Amino acid sequence: MIVKRKCWVSNLQFLGFSCKEGVNLIARGKNKRWGICYLCGKEGIVTDDHVPPQCLAPLADDAIFYKLPAHESCNNALSVHESRFRDFVVSASKDGVREAENAFENMQRNFRRRGNEEQSGFLNRDFFRLYENIEQREGYTPGGIYVGPVVGIKPAQDLDYKSVLTKIARGLHYHHNGAIIPDNYDVYADFLFSDFERHATHMQHLNITGQMGDFFAFRGTSAKDEPKSGIWYMCFYRSVIGMVGFRQPKELE
Repeated sequence: MIVKRKCWVSNLQFLGFSCKEGVNLIARGKNKRWGICYLCGKEGIVTDDHVPPQCLAPLADDAIFYKLPAHESCNNALSVHESRFRDFVVSASKDGVREAENAFENMQRNFRRRGNEEQSGFLNRDFFRLYENIEQREGYTPGGIYVGPVVGIKPAQDLDYKSVLTKIARGLHYHHNGAIIPDNYDVYADFLFSDFERHATHMQHLNITGQMGDFFAFRGTSAKDEPKSGIWYMCFYRSVIGMVGFRQPKELE
């Protein structure tokens, strides 16, 4: 297939098209084109990556997502973890969010999936990944007031949620600032389960905000003197908050 594509590009060059124009003509209609990947920063054939992941709101209008250029391999590298990420944030979210209910239905169907087929009475590893991580923990209000023991859920060990949060934040940073985060930058990513009041105070000073339906909202900014550095807060289903920070390595300062 690669050989055939090279032949087509050679023929198009003979007809007066550049290599990039030839690739774009071949890829037309397949949502593929020549461009720079927002994740790795390298040039090549790219397709649209939905930010945040479309699985978070499967029935939402496609137009509300950011669609950013990404290599297919970069786009799909975390697809399994994005599905697990959806399962976690849906399970940890409050009731009453329509997009969460839609994602929850997809999650339940996935629990019954064996191979490529749904099977009644069968529960796969995705279900037990959540069930085994239900726990009782100390509960606090957003203001830090202790409310006693509560039942919660923690991320499974085989869920790389930090990489999923980082990928979403990379997309927000690229969309709003046009900057691609280098791989050698320092990255901090995690969910916020406490100290909400301190973070809420800090968020008030961040100048970029946005919301997509009721399933995703964000607030962030980039550093004035270093546009590739920045911080992003993200809220999923009006319930679960994640934070990602990018910073230039000290040896480059």
